[in-house]
Amino acid sequence: MNKKSIKFVLLFIIFLLIFLVILLFVLQKNQNNKTPESEETTVEPVLITDTSIKEVESISIYISVQEAINSYKSSSNVAVIPVKIYQKELSYNEEYEYYVQTLQYNLLNNSVIGYCYYVIDFDFSSYTYTVKNEEILSNSDYNERINKLISEDNGGITDAADNIKSKTVENSGNKFTVYRNDSLKIKIAEYYTNYFYICYINDENFAYALLDENYSTKRFSSIEEFKKSNIQKFELDMVNRYYQDGKDLYVAVNPSGNYFIIEESKPMDIKIMLDSYTTPLSTTIEKYQKENDVQKACTCLEQIKEMINNGDFKTLYSHLNKSFADNSFKDVNELKEYITKNYYKANNFEYVSAGLTDGYYVVTVRVVNKETEGDNFEVKYVVKLGTDLTNFELSFAK
Repeated sequence: MNKKSIKFVLLFIIFLLIFLVILLFVLQKNQNNKTPESEETTVEPVLITDTSIKEVESISIYISVQEAINSYKSSSNVAVIPVKIYQKELSYNEEYEYYVQTLQYNLLNNSVIGYCYYVIDFDFSSYTYTVKNEEILSNSDYNERINKLISEDNGGITDAADNIKSKTVENSGNKFTVYRNDSLKIKIAEYYTNYFYICYINDENFAYALLDENYSTKRFSSIEEFKKSNIQKFELDMVNRYYQDGKDLYVAVNPSGNYFIIEESKPMDIKIMLDSYTTPLSTTIEKYQKENDVQKACTCLEQIKEMINNGDFKTLYSHLNKSFADNSFKDVNELKEYITKNYYKANNFEYVSAGLTDGYYVVTVRVVNKETEGDNFEVKYVVKLGTDLTNFELSFAK
């Protein structure tokens, strides 16, 4: 190696050493300047609880409370329906005290017993409850009791650490159930259908007030017609849940294909429809608008099937082609007599064929008895579509 090369290597080593010294100096300075504020710290989440008395916002609590009270009373002759519940959180997300107003009915003689007040504690860690108080209390007295409890309440929004796991509820060993997902959806529909039926057999005026106003004026000409409608207890076969205009919508169907529709704004603030055809749901209308004309004719016949199964002969008669009605049935009573004699109690429609003739859709339907396997007959229906789902015309071969 010549002198020139040696000189170049030495210079490179010197520059490298200088660079390393500077780098070490900078790193040391940064380490010395680090403050406690710049160090990484672990922040524990702050859990907030609200121990003030407030109204229960979940219908699932109503269902669990109802089952607990029925278990506590152990009487099959009395129906207990919670109609209003307030709560106080006793320990964070585990223990709650509920102040319950119930409406009680005597199922033996279909009479109203009256309002009853309960104080009941739930422990969600063990799913046990304790009934602390039971007394007859009128609606006005209940409201006064709740207002007094709220005014004297010292609860509020606090750090959950103040009351977390501070057990106050006595473990009585009495179990309650919490329902979720599909089982909850079914339980909600059962709760409201049973509630409506019990109201209907005990207090028809109150039951009528539970109906959606627009629906009731279209379906029933008066409350007297409603009282004659012979509504039966609704047996659930399927339940769907929707959200519409900020409200929960539960669409229940029984084994006969009849509908029971509940619109819930909040627990026990409901409006009910007893069929799907008087005021069709927006989802039904949207689906109908996307169908071709043959599908629309079949959708109209599905409504006819529901009317027959419901015994709603007045609405069925209103859809008959005027000329056909005049020549076949002198009034709705003759139509009722014919349908009762020739159709089943629970009918299902199977669509065999469909075609267009002179602007009318001719649909051959196999009517099947849903209660007895093998029973069926065929009917040829003639459908004239209207401007929407509610104003079609119908005739059929007798």
